[in-house]
Amino acid sequence: MSSGAKVTVAYTRETTPGTTPASATWDIFRRTSFGVKPTQNMNDNNEIGGTRMAQGRTPGTTDVGGDVVCKTRYGQHDSFLASCFGADWVNDTLNMGNDRITFSLATFASDIGVASIATGCQVSTLQIQIPNDGDVQTTVTFAGLGWQDKGDGTSYFGTPTDTDGKLRYSFKNVTAISLNGVTGGDGFCVDTFNIQFDNNMQTQRCIGSGSGFAGANIPTTFTPSGQVTLSWSKSAYEAWKKTLTGEAMPFSFTLENAEGSYTFNFPSVQVDGDWPDGGNTDIIQVQLNITGSDTPPTITRKPATQPAPPAQDASQ
Repeated sequence: MSSGAKVTVAYTRETTPGTTPASATWDIFRRTSFGVKPTQNMNDNNEIGGTRMAQGRTPGTTDVGGDVVCKTRYGQHDSFLASCFGADWVNDTLNMGNDRITFSLATFASDIGVASIATGCQVSTLQIQIPNDGDVQTTVTFAGLGWQDKGDGTSYFGTPTDTDGKLRYSFKNVTAISLNGVTGGDGFCVDTFNIQFDNNMQTQRCIGSGSGFAGANIPTTFTPSGQVTLSWSKSAYEAWKKTLTGEAMPFSFTLENAEGSYTFNFPSVQVDGDWPDGGNTDIIQVQLNITGSDTPPTITRKPATQPAPPAQDASQ
């Protein structure tokens, strides 16, 4: 029997999509759940034999991918954000690009000696969820090109390096949130919000390869979006009113702790949402759907200048 606590996940960046580098350097992939796996699609067989008995099914295409859910730390998702945006960081700023950045993701269950590796894994969607209590959560959705596994007691990686920050970002680390030119606290109260970057990935199949795996995963339209829940106020009303006109507005916020910060800047988002209502003991809230338009977002990171603090206890 295997324990989830004994399953280590590591990743390395690929030079050629779908090929793990021969002398790869592996990093720990700290996560709360790991859903990257192969999905074998089956085709029904409608042949009629000599009896009523079903004639079996035929293995078809194989999809590799899934969600990895993580707490959010400084430095933890820089590579995955780059894959999602299709560009490397330049001078600590990330802009939308067209590069194909892929990874090999490997697992090893040390207690039973079973290992797996998914190759050619590109980030199709990345979502960041900011609650009104607790840790910030990031969900990274991968689309891969290949899969291997083995049960001989050996791993696909050596000793991985832990490069993540020591502190988790929580709701208390959200600063400088601004919507429609109004800073949170000055004219509105943000209850919760989330953002996601979606590449609307399409799978390309290639006949003649002799493989059921994808030939390529191709990003199409890059769509930043999310939801922001505001307490109903005059400023919230002025933002909601642009639902009726389609007028765009800016949206930005910063995650900042003692190890460093990330500023997410959406120069142009459109909103839509329902007119709010509430009972006589409710705080009325409006939920706005936000969608980036015309101008791509940017992310700016800034490491702290002071020494990193000690790691948090997992029970905190």
